[in-house]
Amino acid sequence: MNRAHPADLRKALIVANELAGIGVLFVPVAVSSKEEFAQRMGELGQQLEQIAQEAETE
Repeated sequence: MNRAHPADLRKALIVANELAGIGVLFVPVAVSSKEEFAQRMGELGQQLEQIAQEAETE
């Protein structure tokens, strides 16, 4: 296992805190590379867009 760089860990914690702060339930998922991290962040962005669209239609 490669240890994450402290700056990358801080970024991940900031995202987690922001999600919790706006009341979005989330599940932390371990990743094994920066590429996988980028992929998961892209998926998160898409999911947040879907949540926002659903909220607008309610």
